[in-house]
Amino acid sequence: MSFINIYDLLKQVSVMLILVFLSSCEKKIMDKKQLRSDALESLKELEKEGQILSGDEQTVFWAKSLTQKPYSGDSVIMARIHYRLAGAYYYKGELDSIKWHMRMAWDLMEAQEGHPEMMALLYYGEGNMATIEGNLHQENYYFNHASQLIFSDSLIDLTPVQIASLYMATAQSDARLGQYKQAMEWNRRAIKTLEYDMAPAALQFRAFRQLANNYRISSDDTDSAYHYMQKMEVLSRRYPDQVNPRFLYDEKAHYFAKTEKLDSAVVYHLKLLEIDKETVASSNPHPSFFSNLFRDYVYLSDSYLKLGKQELAYQYMQQAFRFLEEEEKYLTDADYVLYQQVLVDYFFFTHQYEKAYQAYGLLMDKNQKLYENEYAQSIAEMSTIYQLQANERHILGLNRQVLLAESKLAHNRLLLVISALSALLAIAIVVILYIGRKQLKLKEEKEKVQLQKSAIELEQRLLRTQMEPHFIFNSLSALQSYIRIEEKEKALRYLNKFSRLLRNSLELSRESQVPLEDEIETLEYYLELQRMRYDESFEFKIHKPTGEDALHLLIPPMLIQPFVENAILHGVANATGQGMITVSLSLHKESLYVSIVDNGPGIKAVKQKPDGKQKSLSTTISRERLEILARAKGVTIQVTILDRHDMDSTLTGTQVELVIPLERGF
Repeated sequence: MSFINIYDLLKQVSVMLILVFLSSCEKKIMDKKQLRSDALESLKELEKEGQILSGDEQTVFWAKSLTQKPYSGDSVIMARIHYRLAGAYYYKGELDSIKWHMRMAWDLMEAQEGHPEMMALLYYGEGNMATIEGNLHQENYYFNHASQLIFSDSLIDLTPVQIASLYMATAQSDARLGQYKQAMEWNRRAIKTLEYDMAPAALQFRAFRQLANNYRISSDDTDSAYHYMQKMEVLSRRYPDQVNPRFLYDEKAHYFAKTEKLDSAVVYHLKLLEIDKETVASSNPHPSFFSNLFRDYVYLSDSYLKLGKQELAYQYMQQAFRFLEEEEKYLTDADYVLYQQVLVDYFFFTHQYEKAYQAYGLLMDKNQKLYENEYAQSIAEMSTIYQLQANERHILGLNRQVLLAESKLAHNRLLLVISALSALLAIAIVVILYIGRKQLKLKEEKEKVQLQKSAIELEQRLLRTQMEPHFIFNSLSALQSYIRIEEKEKALRYLNKFSRLLRNSLELSRESQVPLEDEIETLEYYLELQRMRYDESFEFKIHKPTGEDALHLLIPPMLIQPFVENAILHGVANATGQGMITVSLSLHKESLYVSIVDNGPGIKAVKQKPDGKQKSLSTTISRERLEILARAKGVTIQVTILDRHDMDSTLTGTQVELVIPLERGF
């Protein structure tokens, strides 16, 4: 047989093997898609079962599903189960668990293409988290993202109930930001989605209520508001067990007040008053229930005043005043502004002009303060949204690089097969070595890109926990109280320490490694400021490491502070006597040993409280940073939390021990 015949034969065999290989790959892809489709259908049946379970039962149900086949081997299915777990913890109010499962779902979906229904659900979950935290602009950003995604894809695989719920959440968020026209459009889309037999009456009722509310507040179109109120009335009569009559009474009361039918408004405000009294008297009432009851008193006083019944107006104004004194912690600044507005009207109509002038001054102060707080919060949220968008774009770019690297790896494998089958042995060996080196390089690039992505995500989460807005607002509130009671020396000292802490924190957060003495200085500012804020109810000591080498040591910033914060919030803040926090730092070889001791009630006592099992997100992130640092340096880390009562029955409190790898500066 000639060389040419042998070459032709090898060529034919190579082509046949390549075709078999490609056919096998295509079959595997089709099989994987079919398995995923079957698993999704099975998961939807599970979701129906999970909906009828309680919150605790749902968490166990979905956690068990994570380890079951065929769900455990598919990233998209696993992401959906983590989303369901986040939903179960949402109804239990455990924010840290919600965030953890949402993060897991996002991580699983980042490398996936398509699946718009899953992305819409994840945006919906992020919007719900923002609602819990009171971040209106972030809530609106995520809800609109999800709704636009659904509206632009008519083939999206979500139920009408899920779609309508998301549309109504978006509409409610738009209305809270004054975007009533857009809110009404989303509500109409929700109503259209629910136009089918056996649609949940409660969802239809909610959509009609939101539309009636939008028309009543945003325009003088009371006829349209009345039209949707009539639809609410029909549903209320037809399905009394599925809809809450309070919402109908509330819409009617405000509608009749706006149309100056004050006798009818009073009738429905009195009905609301009876319902809200029973709700507040029930076990574990939500703070919003107190706000509803307080507003009932205020609105009744206003209606009776406009009817000329000054004695009844005075009676309900007094009840509102007593409620304000007893339950002030549950009421918002907006509740107080409403009360002041009606109080000014009452003094004016009863010719108490001097009191009316004084009440008007307080109203202006409260209005200005409310506006300033809302403005500051809006600025902070918009900055966060901008940062989220920038990081999302960067992460998307990294994901594309990962996908490109994986594509190149697959392409090179195919080239390797083709070259091995179509070339002589010597050439095949050379090609294998060349492509092997190239694959190794691509694999290293892929790992590098993934490591960069993890670092960026961790940095983003850390920035969200540093100097949280509520701490800044609380600090400013404490400063304001010093100024009001004319304790200028304390105010100046507080402001000086606060500004130093803020400047140091911002400077240190920009560096990956900072001098140990700068970190200790920032920790001292933080403890001194917290000590002033808690009326000097605790003392603290910081034992610094000795030796000149300590001045040249570098550590990652903001690692110790979250554990000290826990010692304050869960330790000395709950101590029966004078609190004490001791922070001891010592050097051992190439590591910094940190001990944080408080004399609070201890771990076991704190866990027995209703909120005692909630985990600190900042502490969790600090643990993750230590683990990444340890992997980079190839050392063992240690984070130990001990109850001092277990060590010595005469002691109370908690002892936290950290081991932080060090670097030496120049």
